[in-house]
Amino acid sequence: MVQEYGADCQIHASMKLSLLTDGITPYVTGGMQKHSYCLARYFALQGVDIDLYHDYGSLFSRKEVDELSVFSPSEKEHINGIAFDFPPPGKLPGHYLRRSKSFAKMLREAFLEQPLPDFIVAKGFTPWSLLDDRPANCPPIGVKFHGMNMFQTLTGTRGKLEAAMFRPVVRKLMRSSDYVFSYGGRITEIIEEQGVPLEQILEFPSGIESDWLERSEREMEEVRFIYVGRYERLKGIEELYTAIRTLPADLNTSFSFVGPIPEDKRMDHPRVKYYGQVSSRQDLRAIYQEHDVLVSTSYSEGMPNAILEAMGLGLTTFSTDTGAVRALVNEKTGWLIESPPDPERIAAVLQEIVSDKTEIEQRKASAFDHIDKNFRWETIISQMKQRIEGLIK
Repeated sequence: MVQEYGADCQIHASMKLSLLTDGITPYVTGGMQKHSYCLARYFALQGVDIDLYHDYGSLFSRKEVDELSVFSPSEKEHINGIAFDFPPPGKLPGHYLRRSKSFAKMLREAFLEQPLPDFIVAKGFTPWSLLDDRPANCPPIGVKFHGMNMFQTLTGTRGKLEAAMFRPVVRKLMRSSDYVFSYGGRITEIIEEQGVPLEQILEFPSGIESDWLERSEREMEEVRFIYVGRYERLKGIEELYTAIRTLPADLNTSFSFVGPIPEDKRMDHPRVKYYGQVSSRQDLRAIYQEHDVLVSTSYSEGMPNAILEAMGLGLTTFSTDTGAVRALVNEKTGWLIESPPDPERIAAVLQEIVSDKTEIEQRKASAFDHIDKNFRWETIISQMKQRIEGLIK
């Protein structure tokens, strides 16, 4: 694109984006942060110039973050890193919203010092200050909330209280933005229900990196299920535990749990194994490939990285129909049940799955093909680039 901006009258031939996020992996861990890293990397690989506004985090030195050590030299030619410290936690209710608003103010101040981009991709609450007080000639802003948990099925007093605080702010930011990004599936329906016109919703799924893709050829002596994620009430892990306890003792199956699950939240059961948190990408990959079916019994989700990762290695999936999961899991690639998760229903489907290894193999093959054809990051970013270029002409 050729644009002229501000007092500097800087002209650039390629499209330029501002990416506002509260962190990128590996500097800050999390699904949203991994998504932000992939956006920055793959846009850069396609020649898009990026101002990357993000959080230093606490896992790497400031020098490494400032030097964008996670990116290759050719990628860094297109990425201008602008890092900040996310405000520290507070004790009073609502502290995350207050911290997010302070962070958004810092981003806006830094944004005003840079030549304006063609388009702004903003994660979560990061565009709060820009939307409250738009600068002159501000380009279009597309906001991206990942899980949209505050509008999905909730459980627990704390979760419901947090959602009640988040809802009005999230609704306001979505309605104030020029566009709202969606993973698709139920997420698009939720965004529409909050008053965002369909023509302002940009549907793009999350993706998987091509070097991860490899179909596992494991021989199934027993059907092995795997859960990957943290211990959180919204993940439906208690319902999964209850279902496992009710399964027949002679059922030829086992269950593995990967993630930071506290010792006092682990079940003592002969067919259950815990790996703890696995930081190594290769170790995690190897663990996936020892299993057949990923289990995700959440109350609410966005588009889970665990499902993408598992299907990208040739596993099939058993999941609740939440968020954008239905874009990944269907009757050919896995098994879906309604949310909220019900232990009896979970147990029944687990037994159904174990009873037919041929069906498991067929759905494993379909799952891998589905990811390989539709969810590579290169493909997704190419489509996003083309769509954004159409919006800013």
